[in-house]
Amino acid sequence: MSKNSSRGLTDEERADRRREDRERLQQAARELLSSDGWARWVKTRAMFHSYSAGNCMLLATQAHERGIALTHVARVSDLAEAGASRS
Repeated sequence: MSKNSSRGLTDEERADRRREDRERLQQAARELLSSDGWARWVKTRAMFHSYSAGNCMLLATQAHERGIALTHVARVSDLAEAGASRS
């Protein structure tokens, strides 16, 4: 089992992450087929029109899972200006 030097993950851990990512994407795609899911997607895309479709999908899915309403998402550059570290 080799380690990925940049993140310290084994090949098996990376495969698990990819599998989990695929499952989340499939679930998000299924949710788009419902009226509520489609409405969340349209609202998220309208609010975050400069974000990629993938990031919007993550935002919409995670907000729904956590039961929160999206209002603002800080970009990495916004966090850096506020003094947050990326560690």
